[in-house]
Amino acid sequence: MSAVQLERPFAFHGAQVGVATIPVAAAWEALFSRLDPAKIDPDDCFPEPEEVEPVVREAFAEIDPSGQVGEECWSDYSKKIERWKGCRPQFEGFLENWPRYKDELREMVVPPERLGNALKESGAPTRFGELNPPIPEETAFWALRNCHLMRNRFTLADLFFFIGWWDDGFVARLFDRARSAGGGL
Repeated sequence: MSAVQLERPFAFHGAQVGVATIPVAAAWEALFSRLDPAKIDPDDCFPEPEEVEPVVREAFAEIDPSGQVGEECWSDYSKKIERWKGCRPQFEGFLENWPRYKDELREMVVPPERLGNALKESGAPTRFGELNPPIPEETAFWALRNCHLMRNRFTLADLFFFIGWWDDGFVARLFDRARSAGGGL
């Protein structure tokens, strides 16, 4: 999205996704190791649309000062916010049953090292800087930091955003962890 808006060449989407799997696996690790449902107040996890709209618009103003991309993303994201509000009972059930879900999810998630090794062994890039053309660190950081604001589908990044974890420091730690697993920036 950034490359298209800024009229820059961009790497194959699949290669970008492959590289991104390593910090995303690090995000799953963070969820498994840090989530304590007793410390989550569901009242704080359901922002009003008017609280989130400026966040979405500002995220995309960087790549499109006209505001058209921000408008398109807000159009999608506002629908996600409304659906999220209706999911409060499911979210509370998720928190109440976290030990069970944690065990089930942990069986489905691959550690970052395994992903990094698989990409490396297949000859695929493992870092954003290894893509052709390379994605600059600041662009990769911006993309991961704002990925949940782009679409009308719920992701792990949305969960982190709603529980108050998804900020610059958290995303930087994901990239640090990805780097230790052979991927990342």
